[in-house]
Amino acid sequence: MNFKSLATGIMLVAGGFILGAIYSNWSYDYYLLWVSPTPEDMLVKSLEHYRIKATQPKFLHHVLHAVFLLGGLSATVKLFQPTESNTLFDGGSLFLFFICVVFYITNLVPSSYSLISGDWVDLDAETGVKYIGASQILMVLTIFGVLALQFGQWWAANEEERLLKLQRQKELEEAENIEKEDETETKTKTEAVSSNVSSSKAHKRR
Repeated sequence: MNFKSLATGIMLVAGGFILGAIYSNWSYDYYLLWVSPTPEDMLVKSLEHYRIKATQPKFLHHVLHAVFLLGGLSATVKLFQPTESNTLFDGGSLFLFFICVVFYITNLVPSSYSLISGDWVDLDAETGVKYIGASQILMVLTIFGVLALQFGQWWAANEEERLLKLQRQKELEEAENIEKEDETETKTKTEAVSSNVSSSKAHKRR
C-alpha cells in the first residue's frame, strides 16, 4: 500500500466520522427543518441537546477538530507529485473539506457560544437552532461531495487500468500474429529452397 492509498483511507474515515457526528443530531434536526410548525416540545429538546453538546468537555470538540485536520491533510498529501487526474479529484476534495471547515467555524462555533449565553444577537432561539441544523446539512453535502470525488477517482483509475490491460493484450496478440506470420513465411521459404535443391539434384542425375 502506497502513501496515497493510505491518505485515501484516512480521508474516507474522516468523512465517515464527520457524517456520523452530524447524523447523531438528525432526530432533532428533522423536526427543526422538515416539520412545520416545529413542535414546541421538540424545540425545547433541541435547544437542550445542542446546549449540552456546546458545554461538553473541550477535548471532545478537539477530537472533531483533529478529524477535520486529518481529512484536509490527507487530501493535501494526495496532491504530492500530482497528475491531471488527482489534481481534479483530490484538489476538489481538499476544497470541499475547506468549505466544510468554514461552515463549522463561521456557523456552528458562534452558535455554540449563543447556546451557552442565551444571547442570539439578532435572532430568536428557534431561528438560531434551525440555523445550526441547516449549517450541518450544508456540511453533509460537502462531505458527500468528497466521498463522490474519491469514488470517481477510484472508478477512473480502475477504468484506465482496464483499458491499458486491453491495449497490452491487443499488442501482445498482434505481436504473436506477426511472429506466426514470420514463422510461416520462413517455413515456406525453407520448403521452397529445399524443393529447388531437390529438383536441381534430380536434374543433375538425369
